Amino acid sequence: MTSATPADDILKAFSELQLSTYIFMSGTAFLVTDWFFTLDLEVQYAWNGTWNIGRILFFLTRYSPFFELALRMYCK
Repeated sequence: MTSATPADDILKAFSELQLSTYIFMSGTAFLVTDWFFTLDLEVQYAWNGTWNIGRILFFLTRYSPFFELALRMYCK
């Protein structure tokens, strides 16, 4: 049984890091695309009217991923 060399370990780590970066960026692209495509419906249905718990929860779930993305990008 052969063990991997340190260079092989480093290459594997960089490969996994690159894959996780690609997955993160594709998720970010999907989130932003979805936000732009549904913004007109959001303005029409969610921004007008009285505020209630449903509307507050909608906005929290709608915009909290953007704060998380900003925090993740800042911390990297």
